[in-house]
Amino acid sequence: MSILEMVNKPKKIVTDVLVSTFVKAIVRVKGVILIPLISLTLGVDSYGAYVQVVSFSMFLGAISQLGLNMSLVKFAQKKDTNIGILYTSTTSLAFINGVIGAMIVILMSKRISVLLLNSPSYTKIFQIGSILIPVRILNKSLRNYFRSQQKVKTFSILQAIRSYLTIGSILFTTLIINSNLDVVMIGVVIVEILYVTLLQLFVFSRIGLKLPSYSVLRTCLAYSIPLVISILSDNLSERADRFIVGYFIGSSAVGAYTIAYRLAKVILIYVIPVRETYFPELSKLLEKNKIEDCKSYLRNGIRYFLMLSIPSVFGFRLVSESAISIISNQSAVNQASPILPVVAVGMILLGLNQLYGVVLVAEGLTTRLSSVRGSAAIINIILNLIIVPEYGIIGAALSTVLTYVISLGGVYWLSNKIVPSGFLTLNSLRISIASGVMFVFGVSLGIKNIFLLIPISAVVYSFSIVLLGELSISDIRSSLNGAFG
Repeated sequence: MSILEMVNKPKKIVTDVLVSTFVKAIVRVKGVILIPLISLTLGVDSYGAYVQVVSFSMFLGAISQLGLNMSLVKFAQKKDTNIGILYTSTTSLAFINGVIGAMIVILMSKRISVLLLNSPSYTKIFQIGSILIPVRILNKSLRNYFRSQQKVKTFSILQAIRSYLTIGSILFTTLIINSNLDVVMIGVVIVEILYVTLLQLFVFSRIGLKLPSYSVLRTCLAYSIPLVISILSDNLSERADRFIVGYFIGSSAVGAYTIAYRLAKVILIYVIPVRETYFPELSKLLEKNKIEDCKSYLRNGIRYFLMLSIPSVFGFRLVSESAISIISNQSAVNQASPILPVVAVGMILLGLNQLYGVVLVAEGLTTRLSSVRGSAAIINIILNLIIVPEYGIIGAALSTVLTYVISLGGVYWLSNKIVPSGFLTLNSLRISIASGVMFVFGVSLGIKNIFLLIPISAVVYSFSIVLLGELSISDIRSSLNGAFG
């Protein structure tokens, strides 16, 4: 069976995954483009401060949302749901929470600056960045509205436009008018507000402006509140290392660590479209008790993810120093290049965690998911507090990978009890062998130019994986037909 045949489901699922993957790749490139834009013009410490402020606003936004964005997708699948009432009920409460969160950050900005960046000098950008908390909440609600209507491609394209408007704003403020980090942050906030406002007006034009319903909100909260622990855990697992690095070492170390993290996180472009496309589908299939269909979806999605992510780790080991030297200075190369392959392994584990976790969320077992991820998050914080002061960002990378191993083990065990998909051991082995062949070939060539080395390595990997029988010509042909035929 082709990876993208997905048990002969509608071609819309195939094109949603492919188009979303392509657009997500474009969006992820935005994060890489921002590295040289800020670090080479304002310094690695300013880049570290920028990502810490944005990361903190996303962290508070995710908590303030109370998981209600997931309720929107879940309950929109029911036939008797009024999508307008559901949307306004979930979004209004989340937005109010976000505004309260922003006010708290403004009042405590100096303390937060010292806590997260070991300096009070970034107080003002935390105040400016606080506006992103309610704005990002609206953006998540909008995203899940489009997901609930199975308009993943449409929203993915809109997100790409937003990303490059942000790049344009930063380009203008750093290179054209030579402004400081405060003005850069103001420009980012203005772009986010304009984007969300226009998209919000579009959604209201489709669903109408409905009054929130207490009964609807109560039902949604009963489903989503257990998710808050899981959301908090995920965010802590993803960001606690950077918060702790900032506290103990400062903004420059955060900048170097984030450079490695941003590059490695490109791997998640392979999982996000599959996860977002599968959640509504798995919710429907599980309600109808179609376990075999769920199993086929899950195994195909994981195989697709591994086939692209495992060679990426080997590729990062090949080109880490050259890639980082292009986008930042030598100090960042020295700090970030050794940890890049380690963080990339963590991204594979995180991606698998998210894919198996979709089953638990679709089944409504949010409390169990929260328990696993909450325990892992606590372990992550403890490990980082112990290791980071002694070993710096290398210790942070190792702590995070270990946390993802623990979390994945628990989520996989729970997911497999509902949809017994098993682990793709043989597939993983063949993919790893093909990736190893690619790595050895790349090293033996001795090519320093990454723009030449990357395509050559990709060709070698493609041939290897076909020869090993993990990917067939018919797989490629049917996947292309599914996308374009």
